[in-house]
Amino acid sequence: MIGCDKRIPITSIFFYNSFKFPFNPKGPIPYQLKMSIGEQVKIEEKPKEKNEEEKKSKEKGALDEHEVFEKIFDAVQWGPSAKNQQGWRILYFEKDNAFLFFSQVKGTFYKMLDMGIAMAHFEIAARQYSLSGSWDIANVKKYSDDQCRKLGMDLPSNAHFHFAWLVGVDKVN
Repeated sequence: MIGCDKRIPITSIFFYNSFKFPFNPKGPIPYQLKMSIGEQVKIEEKPKEKNEEEKKSKEKGALDEHEVFEKIFDAVQWGPSAKNQQGWRILYFEKDNAFLFFSQVKGTFYKMLDMGIAMAHFEIAARQYSLSGSWDIANVKKYSDDQCRKLGMDLPSNAHFHFAWLVGVDKVN
């Protein structure tokens, strides 16, 4: 069991297109994901060296896209979980511009409870930091465990898909 002051690193929770590739919010952000962030977020076209003057002159309250994803990922990372297992894993699948939520813990009650907590923290942070999107719980078969393996996501044997956050989609029918 992980102590309450110790958390699994973000790069062990969030992935990019495959479970082989950690999604580092400080690294390059995919273009279509950048474009889904609200207007109050400052989008940087090219990374700049941040010196003290640039930090001081930065608009008060404006975040760059890296800070937005750090905040969203932190909200999920620091969310509570049963026995502090942090059994969720989230994969950004660029082809569909979606965050896919997987569980990696045994037991149905706590697994679903933890997934709900992770989803709530993700959505609240996404909305707070202007990442538009909505939950897709109707198309579960599209991302079945077998489908994810066929799509090359290198799904661990103990990971199971639950829900998708479709970025930039206001409402899913």
